[in-house]
Amino acid sequence: MHSSNTVPVTAAAAASSSSPPTAAATAAAPTASAPTASAPASAPTATAAAPTASAPTAAAPTAAPPPTAAAEPPPSAPTASTAAPPPTASPPPPPPPPPTAAAAAAAAAAAASNQFL
Repeated sequence: MHSSNTVPVTAAAAASSSSPPTAAATAAAPTASAPTASAPASAPTATAAAPTASAPTAAAPTAAPPPTAAAEPPPSAPTASTAAPPPTASPPPPPPPPPTAAAAAAAAAAAASNQFL
């Protein structure tokens, strides 16, 4: 009898202990599936990275010639600065539009006045 009592208790304890581990194992299984999916995804990513690496390699040789050219055209840089002033000349044309906007505002005000009248 005493043994019978111990057995049920042990079985109950085992069942209780087994349940959590089972749930944990179940959760771990899906988790393992996700990593598996990630692994395949990583492979394509690695493939994409390989082409990307090729591009940078090509860019490196291309980048080498430009620095040499850049060393030659230091005067070109000042020319660029000189080119900057011309753009400054472009801003003056925009000021005329503001008067147009003012005229439009005046016209709108006049129209509003007419509406009130």
